[in-house]
Parts: sequence; structure tokens; C-alpha cells
Amino acid sequence: MKNKNPDPPNELVEELIGYLQNSKLDKLLKRLDQLIIEYPKSGTLYNILGVYHKTTNDDDKAGKFFEKSYQLNKNDPNIINNFANHLRENGEIEKARELYNKLLKINDKFFQAYNNLGIISYEMEDYNAAITFFMKALKINPGFIDSVINLGNTFRETESYDKALDLYNQVLDYNPNHYESLKNRGILFLRKNQLDKALIDINKALKINPNNAGLQFNYSEILKKKKKYEEAITALELCIKIDPKFIDANYSLGLLYKNKALISKAISFYEKEIEINPDNHAVLFQIGESYIMIGDYEKSISYLERAVALDTDNSDYKTTLAVQHKISGNYKYAAKLFREGGSNRWKENELNCLYLAKDNLDDFYSKLDFYSLEEDSSPLISSIYSHAEAVFDRPNNYEFCKKPMDLIYKKNILEIIGKENSLIDDLLSDIEEMETDRVSQLLLFNGEQSAGNIFSLPFDSFKTLLKIIENEFINYQKIFSNSSSKFITNWPKEGEVKGWYIKMKKGGHLKRHMHEDGWISGTIYLEMPEKNKKNEGMIEFSLFCEHYLMDKKKDLKGHAFPIEKGDIVLFPSSLFHGTIPFNSDERRICIAFDFKPSYI
Repeated sequence: MKNKNPDPPNELVEELIGYLQNSKLDKLLKRLDQLIIEYPKSGTLYNILGVYHKTTNDDDKAGKFFEKSYQLNKNDPNIINNFANHLRENGEIEKARELYNKLLKINDKFFQAYNNLGIISYEMEDYNAAITFFMKALKINPGFIDSVINLGNTFRETESYDKALDLYNQVLDYNPNHYESLKNRGILFLRKNQLDKALIDINKALKINPNNAGLQFNYSEILKKKKKYEEAITALELCIKIDPKFIDANYSLGLLYKNKALISKAISFYEKEIEINPDNHAVLFQIGESYIMIGDYEKSISYLERAVALDTDNSDYKTTLAVQHKISGNYKYAAKLFREGGSNRWKENELNCLYLAKDNLDDFYSKLDFYSLEEDSSPLISSIYSHAEAVFDRPNNYEFCKKPMDLIYKKNILEIIGKENSLIDDLLSDIEEMETDRVSQLLLFNGEQSAGNIFSLPFDSFKTLLKIIENEFINYQKIFSNSSSKFITNWPKEGEVKGWYIKMKKGGHLKRHMHEDGWISGTIYLEMPEKNKKNEGMIEFSLFCEHYLMDKKKDLKGHAFPIEKGDIVLFPSSLFHGTIPFNSDERRICIAFDFKPSYI
């Protein structure tokens, strides 16, 4: 005789729940198979079967059984809640919300439904609604820890940090090893930049569950802020091993490798991030910028254009794309992009492009005179004025640095560190050891240049050199303190020194150029080739550059500046400079650097 009740007796249901709670899943599945034959229309049994498949991470089967359970019994709150949870977790938000509201009409004390509606609001960043729902859940059941933590997380997102901290502490005072509370309080401390406290909580949470991808990611963020970059890389690699599609993990790893000047490796991780999220314009921009760093301008343009298309109002994106079109010779289009980008340097960059275009100079000079009235601290505009004065006898009315040749400074490093100091040898040794990528430099012939910032690498020799350079900047300002040049009087208070090495072999040279992003530039010479002819391998300074329009009637010459091993040479970034080719077999190795103001 068939059983008329669609569900089995309570004692059988409790037996099944016991198997589930005690992780006796084989016994649970075997018993379920038996009971479903006897009770084929039991919504309760299919609901438990859905929970079993959820426990074994078979989400598809779990969803099928939750839906079947609901079709068999549309009025059981637990059945409705489980099916709604499945829909919510799989992105069917409106269907889930509809079911939670239906559930609350059946039982307005079902606090889990309020909590789940709060989760939906939280994920949609409707934090006021989320707070209301979590508070309703806690009014019914003040001890429901999920809602306590969810409310704390919502207060954290609204920067009500004290309220959030009180809620996390409530749980941790009761249970000092509560995993979710440790994890979320750690994130709160990270947001507040209380890194030591964040590290304590995250480490405790990691001991409980080292296989949580999000936890490893947050751990890496703390390590990055504490400048423990190698440990941060290890944490991110573990995060990706746990969850290969964890959002931003590959991106963050790419940034770390970029910081190590391993640009090709950084690009490989950025591209993995793009596979996960093709429309992440920040990552596309980083890929474009990375290709710039290794000199692949064609690829850089393709990625930068994608980034601009996704975020058309981003000034940095348009300006960086403009620079690449300028390098590629698309001067008029580059000028347009600089104008549209509207960065604080767009006018000087537009001028630069118009001058490079070598046509309609009347319009160019009109803009040059107009912009120079507004801006008197641009190395780039200063270099244009110097060129126009030298080549076309046009008056130089720009007060930034009218006589850059008078502001060249040289000192030998042995005068600073002593003749017995091994710093030069240490620098050469570390250059050979470093794993940085190389830049494909359009101006450099028979040589190679390092990518990234050499001073960001973990070598003591570079740290020592950086301190010497910073001290020499101070000495430089003292020596030229009587100069009325804005280059000296308006010296930036904040900025960063960026450096790179340049190795040249026989026939090596660097064409004339100036450093657009610098304020003051310099070079330290670590190895110099023997001179077969006068001035071979020397640095050459000039007030003109062949990239701009030249007067063929004028026989303009640069000024060869004598240098030897150990020399540090400093000069205004607006000054054109290059290298005279050499023909000996010895290498020429130097470290070049710029002081880049923070506002550039």
C-alpha cells in the first residue's frame, strides 16, 4: 500500500539530517535512494538531496534537485530558501528576491530570508537597504552570527569603521578563532592601513583555512603595502592555484612583476586577467603601458585604444595613447588626443606635436607664445624655444631655462665615496645579475636599455647610488643658487628618481633627445671605451634636435662634454643630448636617471 503522506516521518528526516551534519555522506546518499523510491513526491527528500550535491560541489545537480523540491512543495520555507539561495548564487537575482519575499509572507519570522535579501542589496551596493535587512534578521534572532558579520561588512563598506569593528569584536569576544570574523576584521584593518593588526587577523584566519583564495589575496595586499613584494607574489600565486579565475589576482601579480621590471612576465599575467574579464580597461591600459616599456609601440597602441574605447573620459589613457601616436609619427592625431585628454601638460604636448609636424608654423608660434604666458615651468616648451632660437633665430622669451648649457654639472663618484670603495664594481655586478627586460629603444644603436625603474629593484648598490644622486641634487641647487632660471628657483618639492642602465658596444650611440618627463637628468658612467679618435663615446649636448625642422643653411654642432669612468653628470632635462659613436671593442655602460616631479 502506497504512503499517502508525500514526506517521510520526522524521525527519518532527522536521521538524514544527522548523516549530513556528521559528514556521513555515503550513508546519506544510500538512505536517500531508498526513501525516494518510497516517497517519490517528497519535496523534503529532494531538498536534502540538493543539499547533499551542494556539499559535494556539484552545483548543477544541486540546482536541479532544489527546483524539483520546490515544484513538489511551494510553501515550505526551508525549501523556498534553499532554492532561492541557489538562484541568487547563480545570478538569477530577481527570481531569488521574489522567492524570499514569498517566503516572508508565509513566515515573517524566517530571519534567514531577511539576511539573504540583505546579501542581495549588499552585492548591488545598496548599503542602506542591506543594513535594514540585516537588522531585521538580528531583531528576530540577535545571535545569528551570519547577519552580525554581514552587517559589519556593510558598515565597513560605508566606512562606518567603528560600528563594523564593534560587530566583529562581539563575535571574536565569544569565539576568538571565528574564521569569518577574523577574515573580515583583517580586511577592515587593511582598509584603515593598520597593517600590523591586519596581518595578525589574516594570519590567524590562514591557519584555520589556508585554501581560501580571497584570504590569500588580502594577505598579498597587506604584504604589498609592507613592501614585502616576494612574499606578496607567493601569496598571489597560491590564490591563483586555489582559484585560477579569482578577479584581480593575475592583475595584481602583473603589477608586482612590472615593479621588478620583468615586463614580459607582467604582460603574461595581465593577459590572463583579460581572459577572465575582457572589459577591464585598467588591465588593458597596463598591458599597453607595459608594451611601451619594452618598445613594442604597435601592440601598445592596440591595447590603449581598447582601454580608451571602454573609458572615454580617462585622461591618462588618452594622453598615453597620444604619446604612442607621437612616437609613431601620427603628430596631428596625437595633438588631438592630447587636447581631448586634457592632462595638466596637454598644451606643451600639443605644441611638441605641432612642431614635429613641421607645417603651419604660424599657427604653432601663435600657440607657443600664448601657452608660454600661462606656463613657465615646462622643460618641453623650454627645449622647443631653445631649438627655435638656435635654428631659426627666434627670440627665446621663455624664462624656464634659457641657458641650459651653463647648468651642466660634473663630479666623479670617487670624490664622494673614496677611491677604495667598490660601489662601481657592485653596480656592474648587479646589472649583470638582474633579470629585467630590455627596451627596444628607437634612438639607441648597438646597445640595450633596461626596462622599468632600476632604483625599485632590491639591490643595495642601487639604493646607495640613489642616496648619492639625491645628495648631488642638493649640491647642484647650492652651486647654481645664484641663477635666476625658473629651473632652479621653482625646483619641485616632491618627485621620484627613475633610472635605467644603457649598455653600448662598438659603434654604439644614442641620438639627440631630451627627457620630456624629467626636471633634471643625469648619468653615472661605470665603464668607458678607449678613444680611438677625439670625443668618441662622449656625451654631446646641443640646443637643437634633428626630429624638429632644421635649416639646411646652418651648420649647427653639438658640444662634446668630456667624461670618464665614475663621473656623474647632471643637466636640465630640457637640454638635448646624445652619444658620440665609438669604434673600440670595450663596452660603454652607464646608468641614466631623471628626477620626475610628482605633478608630471
